[in-house]
Amino acid sequence: LPYEIIRARQPDQWGTDIFPPLIEQFQPDVVWTTGDGWMTFHIALFQSAESYQSIWYAPIDSKGMIETISDIKLNGQKIPVYESTRRFNHVIGQTRFACETINSQLKQQKALTYIYPGYDSENIFPLSKEEKEKTKEILTGSKDTFLISYVSRNGARKNTVGAIEAFLKADIPDSKLYMHCATEENYGYDLKAAVEALGGSE
Repeated sequence: LPYEIIRARQPDQWGTDIFPPLIEQFQPDVVWTTGDGWMTFHIALFQSAESYQSIWYAPIDSKGMIETISDIKLNGQKIPVYESTRRFNHVIGQTRFACETINSQLKQQKALTYIYPGYDSENIFPLSKEEKEKTKEILTGSKDTFLISYVSRNGARKNTVGAIEAFLKADIPDSKLYMHCATEENYGYDLKAAVEALGGSE
């Protein structure tokens, strides 16, 4: 990649500790953050935040999502969610729904706009029929299997177990559900146990 990736690791999961020295090092004019609120709110709260324009690109995916966020903790202090979002210079939703949800739930005073996520068409594109058949054979052992792919995080907000349940209820002949996610998650489910409980098989 044409840029450096600096990873945040446990226990500094959201980069709260690593972020201030990076600001000092790079002296950015703009800090763009893409992620759920509890991962990114701290970016607008640092003492040095006045030195850059902060942008929150918000991926809100459910109406009750923001209501479940507790107050933000920073340097041992609790800061209300509304106060932290208010300090962002700009808030951009990934969809119109995100804008409407933020406005209604956080009483955001700034004008919101939305920009749909883009993708690199040189690296993300439909597979040919031959490539699809080859992929099916690798994943299922047969090119003729009806394959359903689930690409997401294993968690309640993604309704992971609901996807398994729906697949089993559909009872599609010669079909497989391929789930591209962790089988166990801190905030998710034990998927092997869920499949067994629902009467499915790996």
